Amino acid sequence: MPMFRHLALPVCLAAALGLAPDVALTAGCAEDAMIVLDGSGSMSGMGFDRRRDARIVEARAALGEVLPGIERVRRLGLVTYGPGEGRVCERVDLVFRPAPNAAGPIL
Repeated sequence: MPMFRHLALPVCLAAALGLAPDVALTAGCAEDAMIVLDGSGSMSGMGFDRRRDARIVEARAALGEVLPGIERVRRLGLVTYGPGEGRVCERVDLVFRPAPNAAGPIL
């Protein structure tokens, strides 16, 4: 099962945001969506396969693949949590509210 961990983010993101952009277009979907990024120190670590990139690099790559299609049908916003000093649950930041053409600023 660990060898499929790198697929977790893209699969969850696609499921949360309406399966696929072309499906969303045919369904007339134009709702807002928030992307939540983990900025904690654990994202700088490697997964089970030490030959792969850090988790944050893999997460950004996955977002780079799906966000351009999603932004065509949904306004996107960004929330981050975890970076900085203190407890993780106290470090949640609304970076920006859902906006059109937001893939670039997210990436």
